[in-house]
Amino acid sequence: MIEEIIFLTGLPKSGITLLNAALACHPEIAVSQNSELFNIISAIRTEVSKEMPFSLGMAKNTMLHYKKIENSTRAFIQAWSENSKKITVDENYAWLRNIELISSIFPNFKIIVCISDLRQVYAALEKKHRETLLIKYNEEISSDVISKRFDDFFSKDGLIGKQISGILNLKNFPNISDHLFVFRYEDLISNFDLSMDLLFNWMGVEKQKLTLKNIIKTLSQGNYQSNPKTGDLFDGNPDYLDFSNLIYPSKNIFDAIFTKNEWFFREYYPEYIKTEQTRMGPAGQPPLNPYIPVPNEIESKIAEEIEKELSKQIEKELSGKKK
Repeated sequence: MIEEIIFLTGLPKSGITLLNAALACHPEIAVSQNSELFNIISAIRTEVSKEMPFSLGMAKNTMLHYKKIENSTRAFIQAWSENSKKITVDENYAWLRNIELISSIFPNFKIIVCISDLRQVYAALEKKHRETLLIKYNEEISSDVISKRFDDFFSKDGLIGKQISGILNLKNFPNISDHLFVFRYEDLISNFDLSMDLLFNWMGVEKQKLTLKNIIKTLSQGNYQSNPKTGDLFDGNPDYLDFSNLIYPSKNIFDAIFTKNEWFFREYYPEYIKTEQTRMGPAGQPPLNPYIPVPNEIESKIAEEIEKELSKQIEKELSGKKK
């Protein structure tokens, strides 16, 4: 029986699939990629709302009825997530915009929010769109005008904009830090082992020795199984370490992304504020080196590991001389 459900969400093109694959390698964790759970809960919520006479006031029997709905919803989520693992990770972009709903059902909830430099996110989505110009599979990004497409991406209902709203909304929850793990894609790529160690520790499971390139390789082959028992597959052909083939639009667009979302960079990428001018580069060039400096927390962990290793080497040399 599972002990905990952890929700996974974030920005598009921020390494959610890659993190899902890494988590699925842990013997105590089951992952549910692109889970339907939120959509089902949302549909139930809509139907139940039609029957609840809230317009007549919150009478005592109405609140008792609501408590039954709340308990039933919690039981359904637990049953849906049931498996032999200790933890189930349920992934859906919509969880980010429904923190209140999660907290009302699970007061001690945990949520992982994956983020990436917004300019990198935009460049990855733009590349994906240009690869399929003959197909208008998504009205949100079907414009043939680049500037219009940019506006659509970052609108309040756009692929990027609605997730940014969810991230901004996190500030409205005073104790969110007790429930939240913000996972930067750049850290996952540049400091995979330490990043995963910190996450496993936060999740309350044992650390696992994982190899980033092996995980990426199996994902690229399209044959990675998230759960061997069910045979669920991760699909797609990601190029997680290859930034050379991204399409970088004009510097004006990148400047606009930074200016309009400066709060985001100050909150999650403070090192960019000091060096933003040097990182932007000329028009048509990558806005930054993907192998960026890591946050202070991970940086200090690296320093600690190096110090421990040096101490071991010195101790070994000293013991050798004594002999």
